[in-house]
Amino acid sequence: MEEHGTVVALENQRAVVRVEGTDSCQACSCKGFCIMAGDGSVRILADNPLQAQEGDVVTVTLGEGRKIVGTAIVFLTPILGMFIGLFIGLSHSEPTGGVVGAIVGIASGLAVLWIIDKMFAARSTFRPRVTSIDLRANRP
Repeated sequence: MEEHGTVVALENQRAVVRVEGTDSCQACSCKGFCIMAGDGSVRILADNPLQAQEGDVVTVTLGEGRKIVGTAIVFLTPILGMFIGLFIGLSHSEPTGGVVGAIVGIASGLAVLWIIDKMFAARSTFRPRVTSIDLRANRP
């Protein structure tokens, strides 16, 4: 995914980039990094290795492969936990044990997901990144 926008603020080593929001923003798996503004634009919090400054027109990129991996982790972890809990519960008890096991498995899957989120949040490879500054658009 690649978006073009204007840097509106700087936060530590990241840039807040304003891009025009589209209908596809609602279905995007990366919208957790965005802030919807009242004017229909979107603010993306992106790593800023190029040290873009406020007012710069930039390109923000997040690889498609990373979106697919992230989406798979988010959806499959709780489901996998549910099935593991279901089978463990059924093997140790009556059918109600399966239900309890499934519930415990979902909760365990969500806990694992929370831990994975904390581990990967520190890695810049899963965050949007400023990949270029359009010098022509920044000239007065």
